[in-house]
Amino acid sequence: MNGGPAGGSLALARFGSFFAGGRALRIDGRPVDRLHISDTLPDFRHDPNGGYVIESCYVQYFIPEPCTGLPVVLIHGGGFSGACWETTPDGRPGWTELLLRRGRAVYVLDMVERGRAGWCALPGVWPDPPIMRTAEEAWRVFRFGDAADFAARRGFPGLRFPLESFPAFLRQFVPRWPGSDGRAQPALQDAIRIIGRCAIVAHSSGAGLAYQAAMEAPDLVAAVATLEPNGTPRGMPADLSGQRFVAVFGDYLDRDPLWLGLHAGTCEMTRALAGRGARASCLTLADAGLPGHSHMLMMDRGSDRVLALTLSAIDDAAGD
Repeated sequence: MNGGPAGGSLALARFGSFFAGGRALRIDGRPVDRLHISDTLPDFRHDPNGGYVIESCYVQYFIPEPCTGLPVVLIHGGGFSGACWETTPDGRPGWTELLLRRGRAVYVLDMVERGRAGWCALPGVWPDPPIMRTAEEAWRVFRFGDAADFAARRGFPGLRFPLESFPAFLRQFVPRWPGSDGRAQPALQDAIRIIGRCAIVAHSSGAGLAYQAAMEAPDLVAAVATLEPNGTPRGMPADLSGQRFVAVFGDYLDRDPLWLGLHAGTCEMTRALAGRGARASCLTLADAGLPGHSHMLMMDRGSDRVLALTLSAIDDAAGD
């Protein structure tokens, strides 16, 4: 395949995809409808009663040639799909390609309800309605700039996010169901059983899923890197020795009390992980000489350096 802006060709031993997890569902007693799809086709009889499989996740994988180190599983955050790892809004190579160029096998997930995993459209099966994120909310929560500067698209001083591509960024937003984590966790666990021993890199709300996967399958999840996490595991085993955890935060945390609280809570959780024998750390990029990063660390300019720091933190997992 062509290497594009990163330069040079990229050899793949293989690539493909699979679905993981899901549960069987039976629908009975629903009315039969006649549906009109197209003016060129006759209406047809649609019977919704029968068997379904719902709540799977979609996994796309790329295996480079040559291949080294632990496979990396990429988990998106809330309101996104795995596309957030592929190409930045301004067209630079995303972490999927950057990891492949480092010789790492990459597994990109669309979690339950997102992207190619799809969602359950059967009425009443998922009781909560979906929501979508507004441009204004993204501007504030992702720390691109002050709310008063949204209309002018004037970002924080030194911001590394490519604001000229903000419209392209907004096109990535997909519906989300607020109560979906309980449905997503079994699918992720099944995907990891298929993938085998791995490192997980998770963004934002995907962190809670990643942490829980590490707690439930410590033999398979050797390391977890969370980018601006806002999730925690439901419980911690007494012994986490041999596992590696790193949480990475961007800049401008003091501009929003939400992020100050999440940062403090994550650092406290990191200490709890270390108290159970894990090698755990909390990294703030501005303190590491990389200021200007937003919540969207993998899309910011200079995200290749963020990736390098992240990998150096998780690649010292025991045995690797």
